[in-house]
Amino acid sequence: MNKQMSQIVVVCVCVCLLHTSSAEEKAESRVILDETFAWLGPYQTDTMLRRISTAHFNVIVPIVWHGRGVAWTSQLAPAEAEWEKAYARNGMDPLRYLIARAHSLGIEVHPWFTVALRQREFLTDYYDAGTPKAAFDVHNRLFREFIVALMLEVVTNYDIDGLNMDYVRSMGVCVSEKCISEYRQKYGRDLMEDRNAKEGEPGWMTIAEWNAEAIDEIVRTVADRARRIKPGLVISVSSHAGLSVLKHQGTDSIRWANRGWIDVLFHMEYARRSNIRWNLISSAIEALVDKRKFVLMVGNYDKAAGASARVWPRDAKEVSDLIGLSQRFGNDGNGVALYQYPYLTNSQIEELVRGPFRDATRAQWMLK
Repeated sequence: MNKQMSQIVVVCVCVCLLHTSSAEEKAESRVILDETFAWLGPYQTDTMLRRISTAHFNVIVPIVWHGRGVAWTSQLAPAEAEWEKAYARNGMDPLRYLIARAHSLGIEVHPWFTVALRQREFLTDYYDAGTPKAAFDVHNRLFREFIVALMLEVVTNYDIDGLNMDYVRSMGVCVSEKCISEYRQKYGRDLMEDRNAKEGEPGWMTIAEWNAEAIDEIVRTVADRARRIKPGLVISVSSHAGLSVLKHQGTDSIRWANRGWIDVLFHMEYARRSNIRWNLISSAIEALVDKRKFVLMVGNYDKAAGASARVWPRDAKEVSDLIGLSQRFGNDGNGVALYQYPYLTNSQIEELVRGPFRDATRAQWMLK
């Protein structure tokens, strides 16, 4: 080999090494959520995965339990109506297909469970007339055992990469006869009086503690058992970190993160940048022992004010800027997150790959 050729080889090797190093440094979890069952069917799945892959997302968080039924082959609960139709039409397990296709594209799958939310009159052993509206009763031991088993069924039977919990709260104050009696027995206090207490007052604090005990059990048990089944599984929650009304309902995502029960706290901020709750963000980051667990989850849609349900995709440039903001908060952490897939337009995809998602990369999780 002559001298000139040797120099070319050396340069090429150096460039390749630099490129590899750069790619490693740019590893970043880029999460997008889907709350619409857009993956129920082979064509729908392939379309969704192609689009999010083109946008350089590398993690999909698909809703599989929305309080209406399961979206997988289950022995524990009735099926989600949309899943049942897709299964009958295609004769296949849509979730298994989604996972296989996603993995072939280097995309992780983290199924999403709305833990306490109930949107159908079913499973009547797990709530009664005193349960908060549209909720299961988290103070019902049978429900806690059921919802844990339901999530673990997916962990056990599917090749998933993570598990996401949402609506991890009581959704109000249970006022059933059973709740009133158990609360009095445990605390020697009147639940009906305490429910009217203001934030910070003894009654408010006692209800928050009571709800937290039930919710903690769910989060802790799922995390512990899921990791035994699948070491390295990423456990996340979607919440509004530090919001007082959620603390009253038993939610303390910061404490869960600090105790190691969860790996990622997706802090939901779907507003335009001018309306982001900066106080919650700064307080959460300050309180977290491992700041890398905080992920700012931004939105890609706008909606009409008031009671109107009209929703439309947000301006592509603004979405790109919000993702850039999420990246700055996620420096050296668990990446960025976007809610949600149905509003991901072609113009948003173009802006993302021109800007914050210029380079494709693999997911990276900071787990301990």
